[in-house]
Amino acid sequence: MSARLSLRVMKFFGGQGFTTDVVADVLPLSDEAKTTYRGIAIPAGEGNDLPREVEVVAGRYLVQAYLPSGELIRQKISVAEGESAAVELRGSYSSHEWLGLHHLLDASWSREAFRGGLESALWPAPRATLLAVNADSKHQTGAFPIRIDAESRDVLLRAIPDVELALDLPPRDSDGESFLFKLDDIGRWFVAGGPTLRYFVVIERSGRLDLVVVPLPWRSVDDRSASAVEVATQGDPSNPVTVAVRDPAFGALLGYLSNGPLSSARQLVNGDSRTRSLALSALYHKVENPYAAAAGAYVLTQGYAFEESQEWHYWIDNLANRFPQLPDGPIVRAALHLQRKYPDLESVGASFLEGFARGLPVYTAVFRLLFDGLTMFCGDSRTRTPALEDALSALTAVAGRLDVRQSFTTIRLGGG
Repeated sequence: MSARLSLRVMKFFGGQGFTTDVVADVLPLSDEAKTTYRGIAIPAGEGNDLPREVEVVAGRYLVQAYLPSGELIRQKISVAEGESAAVELRGSYSSHEWLGLHHLLDASWSREAFRGGLESALWPAPRATLLAVNADSKHQTGAFPIRIDAESRDVLLRAIPDVELALDLPPRDSDGESFLFKLDDIGRWFVAGGPTLRYFVVIERSGRLDLVVVPLPWRSVDDRSASAVEVATQGDPSNPVTVAVRDPAFGALLGYLSNGPLSSARQLVNGDSRTRSLALSALYHKVENPYAAAAGAYVLTQGYAFEESQEWHYWIDNLANRFPQLPDGPIVRAALHLQRKYPDLESVGASFLEGFARGLPVYTAVFRLLFDGLTMFCGDSRTRTPALEDALSALTAVAGRLDVRQSFTTIRLGGG
């Protein structure tokens, strides 16, 4: 006779009923316990979500969840034959519930890390500006070399002659020290043959300017509904800028791409059939959300032992070809083709250059793929070309300003 465990993570996300999946393991602790689950998806939310039910042999188990922030939550549980036991994991708390999703992605938003006090209150409020830039423009913000020497928002804007929109964003929530900017009704969807826009948020704080790629608009991978994109920061310029997407299907998975261990993203895709299906679905339905498609493509290419002639390999080719405003497509394609037994190195190098020419990748993880690919090609006399060397030189200047902890590409501008 089997037993059952009901698994979930209790996490507050501002009272909006939001739930997303995180990575968990179920490990046997007693001789009679015979069941092991690795890399399964369990819900993290505020209590209205259904738990993940798994069947186990009766015994004593360790349940552990790996959050994108790097936090590890554990609980031991015993379950008898024919019975069901509930496991509700609880980790550290965010400084505010409306920062709960950001805390899931980045430990710097924990209550313990929240300093508060007079020193924090003395920092002026950050200024946030949404930029929409025509991706066909030769002067678009994402192009290399970007104005990494821009010391202020106004200097940056003057360097971009073809900005379609520059909109100051009021904070949706704030306590005077932390600020949350919410993008839930702004954006233009991609239209075949029509204008294509890339979106950025510029955060200006005392002595610091950050340029953040934001995936607007974002449609939920599950039901194609519009999902809000949030940007959180503090007045203190030493603190990060984080971007979170309120997509139940992909919200946490995006966090695993950079801030959490990639092994957790791999486990989630390899160990959980639903998550793998979502990644494949996002890639297949790329027209509805190319950003999610790019994330799914990255996890699929980096999370599996390579097998030739998989159908989804051709979907990645289509992603690279059909969305010329998206740098991530050709970069992931290049990384995929490098895994072939006999890769066409000239074609791979051309894909890396194509991705570079399109501007800043959406995802930090894809930025690293590009940097590693160019470094590898330029380090071998058989593949090195002047164009690849020029691209690597320009990218290196930007890479030194990349916040590697963030899922979405975030670049520190100016002299700081």
